[in-house]
Amino acid sequence: MSNRADESGLDGDQRQRIHGLNPPTPDRVTSDRQRPHEPTGASILSLQQKAGNAAVADLLERRLEHVQRAPTAAVEVKPGADVTPAAGHPQLSGGSGGPPVSELQQKLNLAVAEAKLPVTGNFDSRTTQVVGRFQTQSGLEPDGIVGPDTWSALDAVAGGQQISREEEARMEAQVRAAGVQFAAGDFSGGLSLLTRLYTDPLLAHKPDSLRAAVTYNMAACHHQLGELAEAISYYQEVMGMPAAPSDQRGNAAENLRRARLGLPFQTRAEMEQDLTGGTAHPPLSAGSGGPAVSELQQRLNLAVAEARLPVTGNFDSRTKQVVQRFQIQSGLEPDGIVGPDTWAALDAVAGGQQIS
Repeated sequence: MSNRADESGLDGDQRQRIHGLNPPTPDRVTSDRQRPHEPTGASILSLQQKAGNAAVADLLERRLEHVQRAPTAAVEVKPGADVTPAAGHPQLSGGSGGPPVSELQQKLNLAVAEAKLPVTGNFDSRTTQVVGRFQTQSGLEPDGIVGPDTWSALDAVAGGQQISREEEARMEAQVRAAGVQFAAGDFSGGLSLLTRLYTDPLLAHKPDSLRAAVTYNMAACHHQLGELAEAISYYQEVMGMPAAPSDQRGNAAENLRRARLGLPFQTRAEMEQDLTGGTAHPPLSAGSGGPAVSELQQRLNLAVAEARLPVTGNFDSRTKQVVQRFQIQSGLEPDGIVGPDTWAALDAVAGGQQIS
């Protein structure tokens, strides 16, 4: 019997569904099951006689496929997000299958150089590897799970939801407003604005330049508030964005180093001041105090074995002894005064003011 048998007895909807033009959705499958004329064994036989075995088998397979592959996992949304993830993008991970995985593989082939994934509809180990690579280059956690953030980033580079000019202007205005608060010393207020922007899924549709600016400014706010663990995390995130501006990554690298040492945040101007011999390294001697002495003690602990100086910010007799020990091992006059030569030697062995 030909697979293209006479279809004159079928209505338009049945013809479309048999030929794959109008596959049933999960809602339609449910409503179909409630119809009194749900195909029985006899009616299926009648349909086979009219449309052909292959077409009917394809129809039944499509009906079961949509029931079996309906997503069951809840979609994760970042805390504080005020919009929902794009519709039609279920969460996917290793072992998933079906049309959403085929769409994922097609987008990965467009977004990741040398991906060359076969579009099989099966989320296999190779797909997991390419997902992880895309997440890394997009500044996301490379966990291999395709959730809202990964879908949004894929849509941005491989076709999907596009951000409007109005939304872009809104985001840029928020960054500027946060900068005003930061300059005024309102680090908590600036951080609040930036956090709302950071958790907005639309930010994934912007290039790394804006994402890096938001993330770096959040790190700076945490740094100024003394929340060093959070600052370190956000600085590292900026440095993991390959397309972030080089000066932004350089600033992040220097302040990451400072946060790890427990040193205060530096602006770009202060970094440049250091590079040109500015006042960031003042002469110090017994009796001096303040942040510069704290920095000195931190550096001496790194540069001198068994120094173990408490970081008090006070240039006491113990600090002077360790300074002299460092000067001797560096071939300098052991006068206990920390001038340009001693600072330069400390910078050379304990991490200086150079930025990457």
